[in-house]
Amino acid sequence: MFKLQKHLARRRIRGAGVDTLYLPMPESAFTPCRHADLSPRGVPWHTVVSPAAPPSRTVGGAAAYRWRVGHHAAYCVWRLMAETLRVLLAGSTRASVLVSRATLLFDAYSVLMLYAGSCSAEVYGETIRPSMMAADSAFSGTWARDYEPIHPLLREIRLTYHPNTLVPLSTALKLNNIVHGAVAKYLVPIGQSLLREHSDDHLAPPTEAQRQVSDRFFGVERITICREEFLAQFVTKLGQVRSDLVHRPLPVSCEWPGLSAQQTGVVALFHRESAVVLSRLEESLE
Repeated sequence: MFKLQKHLARRRIRGAGVDTLYLPMPESAFTPCRHADLSPRGVPWHTVVSPAAPPSRTVGGAAAYRWRVGHHAAYCVWRLMAETLRVLLAGSTRASVLVSRATLLFDAYSVLMLYAGSCSAEVYGETIRPSMMAADSAFSGTWARDYEPIHPLLREIRLTYHPNTLVPLSTALKLNNIVHGAVAKYLVPIGQSLLREHSDDHLAPPTEAQRQVSDRFFGVERITICREEFLAQFVTKLGQVRSDLVHRPLPVSCEWPGLSAQQTGVVALFHRESAVVLSRLEESLE
């Protein structure tokens, strides 16, 4: 468990709620750590909240829960991805360690995509897609501001390092792209994404208004926090995912219709390794 654990053990205080994720802007650094009882809004967030069972037993409610909690954890992964890639790009002498860390983060992101999108296409079409359309008819995952820096950083890293140094990361990126395509094909077997259906230019970068729509939809509030407050929230989210997977694990045998053999194999791989990947990620946090 990460170094924060000893600090947490000394403080028996309530942590942040599960409905909202508090993050600084992607370009903003974490603030110096303040006294635990003077955390933002008077909420002491240095403590990890024990995961509760998903609040809904309905199929639609469970799907919505996984969609939000999975994305909350993904937002935290993106934050650490960008941080790791920036350090790598700065020419750190620990390149192999940073490549391994970035690889683990992308593998974790693959697992979280599969977790968040693990409902059926029918449930997605009846529950999740309409809720996104209600937020904006062209709602897109590309509006998540924390993910925006990732690909520009990766382009710079590919220009900076020899391909042999980046083999594990390149493999994780390839698998992540396969997972993304598989989830999209599974959840929307007919038709296109909302962005392609309702936007005049689906390749245009997101506007600030669209970024704000994404934050509101996923319950992400932008405020200044310290690193320990961030880690406590992240571990709470990972605990929610892992606890949920204990009761309803991802099926090892991938039976999603319409996938290629390659997609089926990769999805089955991450379904099988989901608990291990998330456990390794939590143990790596510091």
